[in-house]
Amino acid sequence: SRIRKLKLRHETTHFTLACLGFGLLFGLTGCTALYGIKENTRVDEKTIVWYANHYNIPIADGYELDTSYFAFLLSHDKTRYREQINNHYQPLQALYFDKSGQLLK
Repeated sequence: SRIRKLKLRHETTHFTLACLGFGLLFGLTGCTALYGIKENTRVDEKTIVWYANHYNIPIADGYELDTSYFAFLLSHDKTRYREQINNHYQPLQALYFDKSGQLLK
């Protein structure tokens, strides 16, 4: 009976250590590794023009923002404009319009 209790305690310890190990492994990798999200990379003007041509986007309809835009967004009242700030803080946006030029939601 004593040997069985020692064996059970030994197995429980191994199980606990294995759970802790997996928890640390997945906890330290972060969401970006799990979802395959990569860091933002800067693109030069030549690459932007290439993508615009590739996707048939007129050059006049493409816009490039610098980092001061984020400071501008965060300068607004975060309690009052939280949703608008979040919507405009996204690194990539696609806006769709109908034939009359109205923004589709």
